[in-house]
Amino acid sequence: MTNLRSGSPVYAYKFETRWGTVSLVPTRDLRYDVMFEDENFGNYHTAEMAADDVGGGHTHTPSSGLDFDQMGVSGDLSDWTAVLVGHIK
Repeated sequence: MTNLRSGSPVYAYKFETRWGTVSLVPTRDLRYDVMFEDENFGNYHTAEMAADDVGGGHTHTPSSGLDFDQMGVSGDLSDWTAVLVGHIK
C-alpha cells in the first residue's frame, strides 16, 4: 500500500477459481495474508507482492494437493477483485 494516511481506503482482494477463492487479507499492521481454505500461505508487505508470489508459484502447496498454478491464479493484482474493507484511522 502506498500513500498511507488517515482516511485512505483498505482493500482485501479475492481470486475465484473452480476449487475455491484465494484471498489477500489485510492485517492490522497493513500487510497482506494469502489465504485459501483456512490455510495461510504467507504475509506480505503489499497486495501486489502477495499476488505475484501466489501467481508465480512461490508459496507452499495447499494441503488439498492443488497448487496455485494448476488453479490458474494470476500474479497480476489487476486480475483480482478488490473488496473495500475499511479506511485507515
